[in-house]
This record gives sequence, C-alpha cells and structure tokens, in this order.
Amino acid sequence: MAELKTHLVAAAGEAHADIRVSFTRALFSFAGTTRQHILSSQFWLLLLAFTCAAILLLPVKLPIGGYYWDTFLYPDASWRIANGQLPHVDFFTPAGALEYYAYTLVEALFPQGNRI
Repeated sequence: MAELKTHLVAAAGEAHADIRVSFTRALFSFAGTTRQHILSSQFWLLLLAFTCAAILLLPVKLPIGGYYWDTFLYPDASWRIANGQLPHVDFFTPAGALEYYAYTLVEALFPQGNRI
C-alpha cells in the first residue's frame, strides 16, 4: 500500500509538473505572439506616418480658375492689417472684417503656414 501511495504521489507530482510546464510554454508563446503583433502594428503605424509625411512634402498646385483673385484675398488683407491698414477704410474687402482679423491672427501664430 505504501508503494501504491508513493507511486500515486509521484504520478501526481509529475502531472502537476507537466501542467506547470505546459502552462509556462503557453504563456511564453502567447507573449511572443503578442510581442510580434505589437511590433508589426508599430511597424505599420510608422509606415503610415512616414507615407503621410512624404505626401505632405509634395508640392501642391492650386486649381485657379476664373476667380483667381480669391486665392490671394486673405493673405493680402492680412498683410495690409499687419501693416496698420483698416478693412473697408484703407482697402476694399468683399466680406466682413472679422474674417480678415481672424486670418491675420492665424498668420501671426503660424507665420510660414500659408505658402501661396
């Protein structure tokens, strides 16, 4: 009977050890696949960011048609306001002055933002 008990305890210990080993293997294989998944996600995210940056570096050609003067209306008004002129008094504006003052503020915050 003692031999049977020792045999059962040894078998149970081996089974417990096998479960621990298989659990550890499964855990490490899951961590490995997760790490590979994260690395591949980071790779694709960086690739997307570099692609977007490359597209933004391409020159932009404006489709200027019959109303070509609209393209330079806001930069011109912004330059005039920055030099002390008043809309509707010193120069003609087809719209209200608030839009031009807002554009002038944006131009002051981002001086190289609008390259026409």
